[in-house]
Amino acid sequence: MRACARVAALVVLAQFAVIGPATATWSAYTLPKAIVSVTASPYYLCGNRCITVPAGTTVYFQFTNPGDTDRYFNGTTGNDTVNYWRWDFGDNDAHSFDQSTSHRYDSPGPHGASLTLDDSEFCGYDANLNPVFTYSGFLADDPASHGPPYDPEHPEDQSHPYEYTINVIKADIRDNNTNDVVTDETHDSCVGENHNYQGIVNMGTIDSYTWSIPNISYNNWTGDGTHSTLTPVDTSTNPVYCYWVDGGSKVVTFTASVCGFQLSAHTTVSVAAPTGVSVSIDHGSVGTPPGWAIQCGDPSNGASGVSFTPHWTDPSGYTGDVEWVQTISNYSRRRNHAGDWYHQQVSSNVSYLDNTYPYGFAEDSSTNPPTSLKPTTVDSPGTLDIFPDYERVNISDTFHMYLLYSASTSCHWVPLGKIDWSWGGESYFAAWKWNLVSGSAVNPIPNWQSVTDYPAWTDNITTVQNSSWGKE
Repeated sequence: MRACARVAALVVLAQFAVIGPATATWSAYTLPKAIVSVTASPYYLCGNRCITVPAGTTVYFQFTNPGDTDRYFNGTTGNDTVNYWRWDFGDNDAHSFDQSTSHRYDSPGPHGASLTLDDSEFCGYDANLNPVFTYSGFLADDPASHGPPYDPEHPEDQSHPYEYTINVIKADIRDNNTNDVVTDETHDSCVGENHNYQGIVNMGTIDSYTWSIPNISYNNWTGDGTHSTLTPVDTSTNPVYCYWVDGGSKVVTFTASVCGFQLSAHTTVSVAAPTGVSVSIDHGSVGTPPGWAIQCGDPSNGASGVSFTPHWTDPSGYTGDVEWVQTISNYSRRRNHAGDWYHQQVSSNVSYLDNTYPYGFAEDSSTNPPTSLKPTTVDSPGTLDIFPDYERVNISDTFHMYLLYSASTSCHWVPLGKIDWSWGGESYFAAWKWNLVSGSAVNPIPNWQSVTDYPAWTDNITTVQNSSWGKE
């Protein structure tokens, strides 16, 4: 028969009955210690118990001398006492010869603890014949197998074990990517690198569990031409999947309830991230270059209005890559014809992707075919020459250009930062050309900032660009 300790909060409160006169008792003590009291009683000891404690628990063994020693040992009279104790703890070669002692179990699994008692001061027996009572350290479910009851007339012929096993139960974290147990270890990783952790115990059944995954972590992020999806870490599953978007030391904790115990395991992940991240910015100017009614670009040569070139240093051991993603939070196009204004505008509650995911890199068009200028990206929004359908144009845009990084082809893209930038202006057609309205140009210097937020969008700006023009 097995009995397992019940835990309320952090207090052990349980009693283990023993078959026969011997008793073993756990009283109420606060973890991480547990006290096993063994009381020897007259005539014989038999029984078995499975005592379960968490790994790292210090078990205090206490032995109480029998109250009636003459009957207990060999029926002689007098106040005989036990004067020899030997404790064997079942997990190494250490012994204790104290009446009361303690031992810490750090390794999981069953450990047979035994106690040997002796009294060499009675009955005139030769020392070698004095009865030695051993509490043997193996688990047997059948008390009858321990032999007949103790016969005080022939103690030398009897074996009277009290048997119990201390089961040390332990929770661990296994890295399913390597199949290694990583409990209490620190291992290296990189931002965006997948982790697959399994919480396990060495015995028993996990009744319930929780995971603690420190921020900033996710399960997945994906994007396409119409929408993006960010999936949080699901700590209700075992195994649990996660990766981090920021660097630093991350302590992952698995807590399980097994047989009433709350067991915890920890592993530490040292997450490396790119360093020295910065972006060189050229924000151009607003004008009316040939072929355009208005454009965020250089009127003198038609160059792009904005140019972003990232700089970074990969973590040691990695060769990373970058991509750009641009979203739009404000897009306003207004056109005037014969005194009437018409407009296209984004919905205030919708975030838009700027045409393609990912956003393209700059190219040198002087070569054939054009040569990529990766990792630089450029943008030159505007409105083409639309005369004579319209004679006046007003534009206002706000963009958010995100820089994403992947440490390797097997890693997730993670955000390094973003550039918030905007532009606007108004132009009119006169003297057979488009002219910028004085003082209307808006072109502040873009702002680069490090962020750990992903870009998010639920539609593509082409939805707005392809929509009908509404009359104001």
